[in-house]
Amino acid sequence: TWGAIKPGTTLTALFGSGQALMHVDRLPRLPYRGVKKLVLRKDEFLRLLEFVQSHFPNGFEGKANAEKGYGADDRFYPISPIAYRQGVPDLRYSALFTCNNWVSEGLRRAGIKTGIWTPLPFGVMWWY
Repeated sequence: TWGAIKPGTTLTALFGSGQALMHVDRLPRLPYRGVKKLVLRKDEFLRLLEFVQSHFPNGFEGKANAEKGYGADDRFYPISPIAYRQGVPDLRYSALFTCNNWVSEGLRRAGIKTGIWTPLPFGVMWWY
């Protein structure tokens, strides 16, 4: 819970560490008006999928590795430290490299145009 966060945890998140969790929400429908839609070609989608799978030890289907989220439609998945040793660039979460940067990096690897540095959500889809 947010109440369990300690100063040391905050500093680790701020400056980065080798251990991280990705918070994943399952959205039954788009919740916001004006959400931008990005359509990928098959080859782009496969490259994006490869990027995502390289960061999770057992993919999203490895539910045994998922940790309970805030509600019924979200989970926390550990990011694989193995990915760092298998040639995947060091994408350690920090205040300078946020989840939005991670998404942009995945899209960039898929061949989709993104900003150079996208720490905030609006920057990920700025071009579309």
